[in-house]
Amino acid sequence: MGARLTFLALLAFPLACTPREPEPARAQPGNVVLIVVDDVSPGLIGAYEREYARLGRPSLGPAATPEIDALLAARGVLFTRAWANPKCTPTRAQILTGMHGLRSGIGQVVMATAEERTSGLAPSHELLPGLLARSPARYATAAVGKWHLSGVDELARNPLAPLGEPPGRWFQRYAGSLYNLGEDREAAPEDGGYWRWEKTHATELVAGERPCGDQLWPCVTLEDGRTPQGYPTVDTTDDALALASTLPEPWFLYVAYNAIHEPLHHVTLDLPGTGGCDHSDPSDAAMARCMMAALDGQLGRLLRALDESDTTVILVGDNGMAQRAFRPPYLRHHGKGTMFSGGVEVPLLVRSPRIPERLRGTASDANALAVDLFATVAELGGVSVSSHDSRSLVPELASASADGGRGELYSERFQPNFVPAADGTVPPGFVGRFHDQSLASGGYKLIRETARAEDGSVLRQEQLFRLPEGPDDDWTERDNLLAPGAAPLAPEAALALAGLRARLDAAYPALVR
Repeated sequence: MGARLTFLALLAFPLACTPREPEPARAQPGNVVLIVVDDVSPGLIGAYEREYARLGRPSLGPAATPEIDALLAARGVLFTRAWANPKCTPTRAQILTGMHGLRSGIGQVVMATAEERTSGLAPSHELLPGLLARSPARYATAAVGKWHLSGVDELARNPLAPLGEPPGRWFQRYAGSLYNLGEDREAAPEDGGYWRWEKTHATELVAGERPCGDQLWPCVTLEDGRTPQGYPTVDTTDDALALASTLPEPWFLYVAYNAIHEPLHHVTLDLPGTGGCDHSDPSDAAMARCMMAALDGQLGRLLRALDESDTTVILVGDNGMAQRAFRPPYLRHHGKGTMFSGGVEVPLLVRSPRIPERLRGTASDANALAVDLFATVAELGGVSVSSHDSRSLVPELASASADGGRGELYSERFQPNFVPAADGTVPPGFVGRFHDQSLASGGYKLIRETARAEDGSVLRQEQLFRLPEGPDDDWTERDNLLAPGAAPLAPEAALALAGLRARLDAAYPALVR
């Protein structure tokens, strides 16, 4: 599938430091920074808003994102058709394993309490950092920020879970929050959330630093988010900057922000980017955009410090935005956690010395999935991988006319998680509770929800939508062509429905049978 390209305008605003013009790409593998942002819909970013306007798509009401716009979108490639899973843990598992959940076993969020036990990533999985560390280039690897891939049982067995078993088989260094921050948005600052949170240190990040004194690894510190240094978004950026300046090259750095995940709040600290926040507006939508502005400011700090001549930066969202942060005409119940566009569309931007000068500042409509970042980073690191699910996006970065790309977009959500059998298949005796799926191809999108009723019977519901392209199209997915009372399907739509159903059954069989 060829990529349609449009040039993105560079926002005119004063920069404290102008990034160096990238030199020609080096022959050897370079450094890679993979940034994952939480609960960020594409339309929250100014560069995507300009693409929305070009297409005639309704505005989502973007936050102020001058740093992303100028330092990523205007200097790299912005993907307009990128999907992830509608919840964070499954998408993060996709990125690091290169597998869809029905093969990795991760289809739901890992819970932080023993009462809600859910399994996380099986230790047997090969993760991207381990692959790079054992490559001919021998990458140094580190992760900072939100982990959210190990259940309480895995952590009890292996408190160094982000490092894998044995330690270093996954990441070599890690520090951050193991789960989401506190969920109680009404709590006082001292009670949790972004304002008082536990930071787990699996290793030292910089040689000689001992955040917990003489305690053995792992250790936990209690951070005060009421101070700029303790605020999670700043803390993650500080750790990423420390690693980028000290890791031996080449290195792979996974930077997973908690922002803008709940609890939604106004960022009242004096941080870059937050001067325009309207603190008098108590709405969830306003708070989400204030958090996004604060995140943009921290991303600017990180992006300015990186050497563009030998470092690829990838920014991706883990799922759509929290439902209560949407504004009309978008429907709240079509947001995060659903198979609608509001739940699965994510921002994906890449800045790299691999991108020719003529393609920097462009947008690509090539289909892209979060799972594709596994093969993409592997190729950037000089590693050849054979993956059933992951396809490298490097050709789209190198050529505007790249073809042979992905012809479809797929997303899913299911319960419960499972540990795959030795041959990588669903284990014997697995009983799925539900499996929601979405597949888009050929101008149409099919949403299929399969669930097990209390009596053991299997229930299935489907919705079909035309994929929008212009200002008069169904961007908010209100026109379900299979809704009761809808007109009979036109021959083209009926043919598309049959093809989508057959493709789902063959390539992505439902886990509820």
